[in-house]
Amino acid sequence: MFGALTGPNANLGIYIQNGVNLALDDYNKKHADCKVTLENYDSQGDPTQAPALAKKAI
Repeated sequence: MFGALTGPNANLGIYIQNGVNLALDDYNKKHADCKVTLENYDSQGDPTQAPALAKKAI
């Protein structure tokens, strides 16, 4: 997940992260043989960090 998990916009990113975690927990309970995990990439609310984070994710 890409988003602001720290910094001035962290409240938005954390709410999104929590929603994704709820969905993944539900999915993983129903599909124990094919679990999905979440990787977090914190932009700190700085759009200039996006290119480096995208490269890191790949």
